[in-house]
This record gives sequence, C-alpha cells and structure tokens, in this order.
Amino acid sequence: MLKLGDGPAFLKDIELPLNRSYRKTDVQLAGRFRERVDLTIELAKGWQASVMPRAMAPVHRTWGMLQQGVEVRDQTLRFRRDVSVMTNSVAPVDFESLRQAINELKANSNLMVVVGDGS
Repeated sequence: MLKLGDGPAFLKDIELPLNRSYRKTDVQLAGRFRERVDLTIELAKGWQASVMPRAMAPVHRTWGMLQQGVEVRDQTLRFRRDVSVMTNSVAPVDFESLRQAINELKANSNLMVVVGDGS
C-alpha cells in the first residue's frame, strides 16, 4: 500500500477555510501557488492495483484550475495532479468550487494505492 500524503502539499503552508462553503466576504490567501504531482508506478509481473486514486474532471474557475488523471496500462500506473490557484483573493461566489475540488483531492480515496498479486 502507498499513501500519497494527507492532502495536497500546499495545504500545509496555505490555510484554506475548508470547513464551510458559505462565505460573506472574499477569502484571502497568502498568495498564488501551484502544485504538480506526476507519479509512475511499475508493478511486478502478475500484480495489479486493487485501489487507486480516481480521475477527476478538470475544474477551471476564476481562481485557477485543478485536474487529476489516472492511467493504467499493462503493469504501469500513472497518477498526475495539477493544481493552480492564480489569485490571492477568492470571491464568495467562487469559493464553493475551490472548496469542493480541494476536499475531493484530500479524500482518502484519492490518496491511496493498494497493489498486490491478487491472492
């Protein structure tokens, strides 16, 4: 089993108020940021992934973009994530989409890879 971490790395440095979606004022961030993850796992012959992150449809909003892709080909598992927040102020109307996308990335189902020989 491989655990990819407890969420996107930037969340350790950039505080996001993810506990509620309703906002009356802009959400101020410490600054713009970008995170890219590109991980390739070569599985041993006869092994397969029984649990892996799922692909997410790209999200493009005024705050930036987020996308995650998962590709399985033969004995290779490739996981790619790209998150860009291109503003330091997120309007209340736009915050819900950022909150939903980040919370989905932080879900355990998007952070674990379990491989084995099927026995």
